Amino acid sequence: MAIISISDHDEIRDWAAARAGFPAIVDVSTEGGTQPMLRIVFGQHAYQDQDQAERPQNAGGVELVEWSDWFEILDQKNLALSVSDDFEARDSSYELVSAGSSAGMDDLDIKFLAENTDLSPNQTKELIERHGRDRDKLLEMAKTMKAES
Repeated sequence: MAIISISDHDEIRDWAAARAGFPAIVDVSTEGGTQPMLRIVFGQHAYQDQDQAERPQNAGGVELVEWSDWFEILDQKNLALSVSDDFEARDSSYELVSAGSSAGMDDLDIKFLAENTDLSPNQTKELIERHGRDRDKLLEMAKTMKAES
């Protein structure tokens, strides 16, 4: 079992949905709303009692949020989700890591391109760094690179 980093929003959402996970934020600052910590909550932790009394914004509790809000913070902080590559195991363990920390075959896009083209993992990583993560565009670029060599 290897650990991979996922930065694609749809892949993160799919990974969480397969484990009944929901996006959440915990405010870890001393002043409300200034230092959000991203979380994905599962099972009973995702249940929010609607009858609870209002509490201060920075009380430290988990606040369920929309994926768009969660991804906005993820992108601002340049983070990725580090998970097991065994998607069938339904393991809900994850870690938020720097989006630039994935190396070699740990990145799903690098793995995808290396498996679907004749490019090496290093070439695919360089292609992604130059042209982004749009797989259709990357496949076209890879074909062009192959034709030129």
